[in-house]
Formats: sequence, C-alpha cells, structure tokens
Amino acid sequence: MTGRSPGFTTYFARYPDDQLCIIVLSNLYISSTKEIGESIASIIFHEPYTKRALKNEPLITESVKQFTGSYQFGEDFLRPNFKMEITEGYGRLRCSFVDLIRDAGDDFILRSYWSIIHFQRDSSQKIIELTFDGIKASRTQ
Repeated sequence: MTGRSPGFTTYFARYPDDQLCIIVLSNLYISSTKEIGESIASIIFHEPYTKRALKNEPLITESVKQFTGSYQFGEDFLRPNFKMEITEGYGRLRCSFVDLIRDAGDDFILRSYWSIIHFQRDSSQKIIELTFDGIKASRTQ
C-alpha cells in the first residue's frame, strides 16, 4: 500500500507469514518510497532488485542531442495522445514535467515523480522511442 499527499509519500507492506512489516516514510512528494520498500523486501527475501546508479553531472553535448525531440504517446497514457518534448538545458535533459536524472545506460528518473523513463534504440543505435513507467511513446522527430 502506498500513499501520497502534498509534502509526503509513504509505503507500507506486511508479510505476515514471514513476520515482516516494511514502512518507508518520506517528506518529499515523489514516489520513490514504493521502489525503496520493494527493494528492501527483495534484499530480505534474497530476490533481485534494481540498483540505481544516479548521476548528477551534465551529459556531453553530443550525448544530450541524441535524446532530445518529441515523443508521442497513445490512448493508454495518463493523458491520452500526449506529446512529450524532451529538451536540453545546461547539459541535462528536461521534459514538460521537470528535469531528468541520469541512471544507468539509457534510463532516466523523472525527478518530481520518480517515474522511470527508458529510451529505446534500434539496431543502428538511434533512439526511436521511450517508455514512461512502461508505457511507450514513439519518437516523432
């Protein structure tokens, strides 16, 4: 169970058969508490989990340009047919929501919501689409 309200987020999980309860509290309005709580459970139960490699340094100019452009979502996105613009500012990627934090490879975290943005490449290594928490958007330019 998760909860969120302006100013805080929470995560609560009970595993009664294992006599385990995990509670994560945050005074930030981002959804990282769910990922943190699930990662703690995975560690305790010796299961795989995602290890983030967040980087705060600016990207190289050539690297930034490969990601920038327009990405079109379909009807299944939280805002149906939304067109997301990925732009560059001071060596960092941005979208209409907020700045993106670089993770490993072609993965980024949307800072304000802790959403996972993954850029997908074709066989020639050109970025052709992105996924926003698993929902695809095709590159339009």
